[in-house]
Amino acid sequence: MLEKRAKLITRIAFLLLFALVPYYAYWMWTGWDVLLQIELLNLVPLAGIFLFVKLKKYAWASFFVVLLPLLNVYIYDEGFFGPYTFAYDFFPILVANVVLFSKRERVFPMVGILMLILVFTFTNIPGMSPRLYTLFPEHSPNPKVLNLLTFFTALVTTIIGVYFIVRNYINAGKRLKELLDKANELADLKTQFLSNMSHEIRTPLNAVIGMSNLMLEEHPRKDQKERLEVLRFSADNLLYIINDILDYSKLEAGKLHLSKKPFLLKATILHLYKGLEPQASAKGLRMILHFDDKISELLMGDVNRLVQVMNNLIQNAIKFTEKGTIRIDVNLQADGSIGFFVEDTGIGIPDDKLETIFERFSQVNTNSNRKHGGTGLGLAISNKLLELHDSKLMVWSKPGTGSRFSFSVHYEALPEADIEKLMPEIIPEHHPLHCTILLAEDNPINQLVARNFIEKWGAQVDVASNGIEAVQMAAANHYDLILMDLQMPEMDGFEATKKIRQLPEPHYKQIPIIALTASSIIEVQEEYIQAGMNNYMRKPFVPSELYQMIATYIWQPKVVNLPIQRA
Repeated sequence: MLEKRAKLITRIAFLLLFALVPYYAYWMWTGWDVLLQIELLNLVPLAGIFLFVKLKKYAWASFFVVLLPLLNVYIYDEGFFGPYTFAYDFFPILVANVVLFSKRERVFPMVGILMLILVFTFTNIPGMSPRLYTLFPEHSPNPKVLNLLTFFTALVTTIIGVYFIVRNYINAGKRLKELLDKANELADLKTQFLSNMSHEIRTPLNAVIGMSNLMLEEHPRKDQKERLEVLRFSADNLLYIINDILDYSKLEAGKLHLSKKPFLLKATILHLYKGLEPQASAKGLRMILHFDDKISELLMGDVNRLVQVMNNLIQNAIKFTEKGTIRIDVNLQADGSIGFFVEDTGIGIPDDKLETIFERFSQVNTNSNRKHGGTGLGLAISNKLLELHDSKLMVWSKPGTGSRFSFSVHYEALPEADIEKLMPEIIPEHHPLHCTILLAEDNPINQLVARNFIEKWGAQVDVASNGIEAVQMAAANHYDLILMDLQMPEMDGFEATKKIRQLPEPHYKQIPIIALTASSIIEVQEEYIQAGMNNYMRKPFVPSELYQMIATYIWQPKVVNLPIQRA
């Protein structure tokens, strides 16, 4: 920035010197006289400009830029209506110069503008300035020559000045674009880094959560069960933090978009309530749910993002409430939108913190983080998700009394006659699958976890350690379903799926292929659909969800070609 200032001030100085050269040439042509000596005084402020630019004192340099025309106007001019009024044309750009380059040192623009006003005043009051041509009338230049010289000098100087301005504007635009591209590149690198880290952390986490679930289902002793539940809870909490960081990164990068799918609002809220109620009860808190019956049961929208926001708000209410109640209200608003309210009797939020709580990594105070935990991203993510819905998270709070968070969203109501079509058939987990499944997974621990569950459900499992093996085994055997990891050595899951779909027998066009991924589905959704996969299961997987998905495709083949969005 300082180098750019130096270049610009230097160019202005050279431009002024260029404007003076014709006058020096004219006076030398007419003979060495007192006027030429006075003209040479202009070299003093010009020398001052170059000196202070070299010393990197740009405020002083810009001050001397203004001093140069002021000196000439004061000595020669005859006011606004005199023959040398052209000099006043320099003033606007010179004032802008002194303000631009000395904005941090207010004394320079103030003194510069004050001197400008004084010169304007003195040169227009008879007797207040020397008016050199009246002192040396015998050396007065030919008015025609001077006017012609002035015209061409002003014209050329203006053209060069405009050229400088335009070129600087174009260069500034190019630099801005380069900086923007660099910023976008850095944002993409950050997102990619977080995505890679998320994938690497999820892989061992899948084993921890999976093994915990397996051991919990094997009827452990009471003390073992308590330890396993602590282990699973800690792993789930770590997974929740990873999801928060990844989601916020994608929201910042503008890569998270809303989907539109039919969903049952009341069932969704009730399921969320029942899932979190034991957590509140464990703290001795009472949870109350009120749902407005006037709300249509079947709606169109992104149910996953609604659950994410409501889960963040209810989890926060439970976290920051030591005693009392947590109330959840879902009401139909006057404008047709649906209002969601979460109110607690917790610690509350001070007035001076109400705005900052929506900032990333922000909590009411440092003690909150140590006592209650969390990343400080929940409210920031919720607010950004609501912005995608053209909504905003509102908050009322009083320290020691509690807090109330609310928002409203417009959802499209659908005919209730379509509800039965959306209700999934829940198949009991004890119902044996009786099928053969190909598991394409390169990680031995993930192979062990998935294989243990699937075999427990009565299915036969073959394992392929990479994409090439998966294609070869699929071609050699008749499988009922394929579970395909996306990131594998030698050949990834996308390419392997494409090659399986290209096999000649009709069976390979219809066989259900479910993606297993530790990545965010936002990153791979388009690719997995184009590759020909039917659905996906995110790792670490919930055993009951994986069972239901496999069972659905095994016993309901009519839906195998319909990709289903899942939370």
